[in-house]
Amino acid sequence: MLVMATALPAVGTIDTDTEKKTAMFLPPGVDWMKTYGGEEFNWLFDIKTTVDGYIAGGVLEYQNRMCAWMLKIDKNGTEEWGTVNDLWFGLNPVNNEIAVQCVLPVEDGFLAGGYGFYNDTDHTVVGHLWKVNHTGETQWTRVFRNETEEWSVCPMDMKQVGDEIICTGWMWQVTTPPDINLNAALFKTDLHGNLNESWVHHYDAGGFDWTRSLWICDDGYFLVGATEEPNPLIDNGAGYIVKTNMNGTKEWDKIFDGLQWDTLGVHGCRQTSNGGYIMAGNSGSWGDTKQDLWIVKTDAFGNVTWNKTYGGEYDDYCLALDAVDGGYVFVVIKDAWKTTEPKENLLIVQTNEEGDKIWEFELFENGVQWMQAIQQIDDHGFIVAGRTGHLSSSDCSGLIMEIAPLPKITIDVFGGLGVKATITNDGYGNAEDAKWGITVQGGFLGMVKKTAVGTITVPAGDVQRVSSGVFFGFGPVAITVTVGVVENTRSGFIIGPLVIVFKE
Repeated sequence: MLVMATALPAVGTIDTDTEKKTAMFLPPGVDWMKTYGGEEFNWLFDIKTTVDGYIAGGVLEYQNRMCAWMLKIDKNGTEEWGTVNDLWFGLNPVNNEIAVQCVLPVEDGFLAGGYGFYNDTDHTVVGHLWKVNHTGETQWTRVFRNETEEWSVCPMDMKQVGDEIICTGWMWQVTTPPDINLNAALFKTDLHGNLNESWVHHYDAGGFDWTRSLWICDDGYFLVGATEEPNPLIDNGAGYIVKTNMNGTKEWDKIFDGLQWDTLGVHGCRQTSNGGYIMAGNSGSWGDTKQDLWIVKTDAFGNVTWNKTYGGEYDDYCLALDAVDGGYVFVVIKDAWKTTEPKENLLIVQTNEEGDKIWEFELFENGVQWMQAIQQIDDHGFIVAGRTGHLSSSDCSGLIMEIAPLPKITIDVFGGLGVKATITNDGYGNAEDAKWGITVQGGFLGMVKKTAVGTITVPAGDVQRVSSGVFFGFGPVAITVTVGVVENTRSGFIIGPLVIVFKE
């Protein structure tokens, strides 16, 4: 239950095999990359910014026991403190496994929420909320377990609203032993972690259901996750979303299912400006036959407006998203679970609000990384957290890296003596050694075939120009200018050396 993904140490040089590069630009830079934890199994599942740095949470193996783990670092990645929690209030102290799935800075410290289980005869699962002060000292731990009705609620995402903590995740419940139910859940506590049992809601899509992401709307709550329904014997997975009112009562829910395994179990859903919703996950149904980054946009009632996938030949697995100016950014593990020559590079994809890719940045490092959380930081770069270690490795470290701001390229195309293009970088990072190309095809009897290519560096806020040079022809032509993954296609007409570019 604690094992979702893993990775190997990743501090090295950029892969120089250009045939394998899919990055829009050479990486603008990783400001720093550091590992954390002990000598055994360590994994970070969430990270948030604080006033003076970052707070992260996950699982750390301590004296052969999997313990909940919180880690505080400064803005340069220097560890200020790390603390573990293995308090189980009388539960089996030997075989327990406890994990933090979400963290939240609060006024007087930090909260961590998650779940754990211990391996006795009924495999009891228990949700928990854990509070530390600003120096990492534990103030309290709350276990969300109703022994009479044999259920527990487990937070996978949480937000503070006034003097309450709103949580989403799942409800684990024993029905007829040894049978269990797993439903998506929404519940709240006060700031001291006391569960309001009269405000515990669960939502059943017909099988094992859970939610990973929470958004608080003006009129209720929006939850995103996954279910094994409606075809558990065929693909064993579908996206699942729930909209509730402010009382937690379900207004509607939707299942998004294809012919392959699909899930929307990614942190970071959002309500859009038009009242719809944006969410992400992984799909084998709407991309190729492998798992791809899957972005879904719905209207205000959960009806799909569009869904888009991005991926390559192998599994490309998304684990986190965040909103940025004009769009969204996604953390993707490229070539996940590849059994031969595993690379599993970190891929960060940014799209506009319509899900069209603006850029992608692939971190070419020796080894592999499984990164599970991303947040944009003050300088418009990103903080990313996860773990090192190959998928089959039992020893790994918590891994955090700060990625420098990335570029945002637009292309304007002009005519004249040949084709000219103006390349503008409106992003916060430099476009280093960006590949560009101009192709012009068509003309009388298809005789115009002009290609020009090169590389260019466009600093943030700067404008550069490229040209095809002078060539000759006659008749209508198709003009394409590319810079990395950005493309502008126009139609035009050539008369001798003069190219006329038609307006859009």
